[in-house]
Amino acid sequence: MALAYQVIVRELHEELARHGLTELGASYGYILRTVEAGEVNQRQLAERLEVSDQAIGKTVNEMVRRRFLVRRVDPDDARARRLALGPKGEATLRHAKQFHVRFEAKLVRELGADVAAARRVLASIIESGGGADARLRIVV
Repeated sequence: MALAYQVIVRELHEELARHGLTELGASYGYILRTVEAGEVNQRQLAERLEVSDQAIGKTVNEMVRRRFLVRRVDPDDARARRLALGPKGEATLRHAKQFHVRFEAKLVRELGADVAAARRVLASIIESGGGADARLRIVV
């Protein structure tokens, strides 16, 4: 599964690069999908990804600087900031979702019903793990 994942990630990054999205860090996808589900502050983001606030801080700052994320004033506390998708974050997710649909359709053409069975197996593994992984599953 790890080798298959590496192939998919490599092909995804090649696809994103064709759209000018080349500054992707290793954890950007997890962060973008979490923020897409709803604006969060940095502490909430860290909790949902099950990492420390300090561990995610550098990556969040980098993503803001690169316009994958934006910081907005928290409507409940003007001193706090919430993270939302920036222009590059929205584009990255849009192209990634399109890539995943095409990738799975190609597999279906090549392998037929085996793809649906494999999807069910993987979904079951994700669901049984609970936690952040279950919230971050691909839902295209």
